[in-house]
Amino acid sequence: MSTVTPEKLAEAAARIKAALPRWTPAFELEADVLLRNPVTQAFAERELREIWRQIDPQGTVPTVQRERIFANAKEKARANGANGHDSGTTNTTGSVPFLITAGMKQRLRDLGHTDDEIIEMTPAQAWALLPPTADGTNQPSSNQRGPEDNGAGPATIDDHAAIIPPERKGTLRIFDWKNEVNGGDERKPKADEAHAGTTETADAGTETTKPAIVVPFTQRQKQNANAGAPEPTLDEWDAGEDTGPIPPRGWLLATQFCRKFVSSLIGPGAIGKSALRLLQYLALATGIALTGQHVFRRSRVLLLSFEDDRDELRRRIRAARIHHKISHDDIKGWLFCATPKGLKFAEIRQGSRQAGQLEKVVRAAIERRKPDLLGLDPFIKTHGLEENDNAAMDFVCDLMAKIAIECDIAVDTPHHGKKGQQTAGDADAGRGASSARDAWRLVHTLTVMTEDEAKLFAISEIDRRAYVRLDPSKVNIAPSAMKATWFKLVGVKLENGTPEYPNGDEVQTVEPWSPPDVWANLSTVTLNDALTEIDAGLPNGQRFSSASAAKDRAAWRIVLKHCPDKSETQCRQIINTWVRTGLLNNQNYDDPIDRKEAKGLYVDNAKRPT
Repeated sequence: MSTVTPEKLAEAAARIKAALPRWTPAFELEADVLLRNPVTQAFAERELREIWRQIDPQGTVPTVQRERIFANAKEKARANGANGHDSGTTNTTGSVPFLITAGMKQRLRDLGHTDDEIIEMTPAQAWALLPPTADGTNQPSSNQRGPEDNGAGPATIDDHAAIIPPERKGTLRIFDWKNEVNGGDERKPKADEAHAGTTETADAGTETTKPAIVVPFTQRQKQNANAGAPEPTLDEWDAGEDTGPIPPRGWLLATQFCRKFVSSLIGPGAIGKSALRLLQYLALATGIALTGQHVFRRSRVLLLSFEDDRDELRRRIRAARIHHKISHDDIKGWLFCATPKGLKFAEIRQGSRQAGQLEKVVRAAIERRKPDLLGLDPFIKTHGLEENDNAAMDFVCDLMAKIAIECDIAVDTPHHGKKGQQTAGDADAGRGASSARDAWRLVHTLTVMTEDEAKLFAISEIDRRAYVRLDPSKVNIAPSAMKATWFKLVGVKLENGTPEYPNGDEVQTVEPWSPPDVWANLSTVTLNDALTEIDAGLPNGQRFSSASAAKDRAAWRIVLKHCPDKSETQCRQIINTWVRTGLLNNQNYDDPIDRKEAKGLYVDNAKRPT
């Protein structure tokens, strides 16, 4: 076999670039040649991927097409190797050719196959369909072989174009964008045609000629795949006859998890997503509202962690158990864990998206453990597809939804947020294609306390990152900071020290946290004293102001004077509340200092607190 060298790769790259803008068919032809030698196949594939990246840096061509090209080229290489074909010599009798030659195409047409069908075949598949020739083989004559078969060296674009039928030159191997976006992996064949001339042997040994239906190649593939499968039906019903009771949704924990639905928690890395989800899973396993959220029923949980190993997951569980005083007996038989590596729900095989081994393994575990909730943390590790491809992500989410529906369980898969500032309740906070967000029915976001929120709650800048808020996504407006669901990240010592590591580990978990009530510990006397001073105005005759830019006349300073334990933000909130309820009114008055009309605050004594 010929060896792949940097010089040959440079020549291939030049031919691919020369084919612009239709460079992908040229890339496929070069991949077929360069990936044939198993010794240098890995090297050639790595260099070809770099050539692809240089030609298409923006990723305008879907990744799935690139992977299909590599998969097809490797399949051809295996088929050629299995049949004793050597890319450096002329084909011997009975070997599979490198290409479907013009002579082979004509014989396939004579058998009833259309050009569209022939394009979809690999050389090995086409070879198997051809009947033996007069010499007992289906080997084409030398003038029917492609340029590679005739020992002319590596095939070029012009060489390959020479064996393309004239009527197909403009459409050969043009990528079908619409079909790819819709998740398909083949073009539609032309209508089936009936062909005559096939002979059959009768029972008495006589030959009779009957018309035979030649089933197109791609249709035969589908028929074989669907053999024995039941005919699909809509199973529609008459809504007017639907008078029976409707079961309620199978909620498990607050509005976080529900049977037959896929849920997700979106947030940036290292924010505490896994810690929060683990505590929510423990709440279900124990039947105790550890997160402050309502537990509808005690539930079995199957947790699969794809980022942590077995010991790290054990540390996380131990930290939560210690902090929340959960015993082994509280969760025995209710929380099952695994840390699989290398298994995927979906992956690319032979150039197409297919369900991976993880789906079968998970279904078997569900059958054994009978969980009510399946946790898959994180989503990005559950598949091997392109996360920015909407069709690919929809394929993965559909597999998860099928498990949720068919097994009558809740499926949860936390997801990493995209880079940049995260906004509470932002439905588009997750990284990758939006189809995943659309497929998940229950989506929440987890965000760090902002600087403004920290000021409102009188929390220092250093400490604010230990506070996170949980908000529902898929809503138009996120609730205010006072009404949001808050949690605090805490470190827990595991007391697992050794002589080498005497301090042991400190692992993070979470606990529910409620923001301080602005009006807590404020007596009626204190509030009325502040109101009286505001109503009196300043000694120079000016009135106090509720404007955010006010300085010496700022009314919030009077509240702070009487309520020193409140923060500036909380004092401003008290003033704004009084203005909003009409207890404080902005009225015009003659400013004796500025000598012009201005607005100032006056108290409505009828609305004073009592």
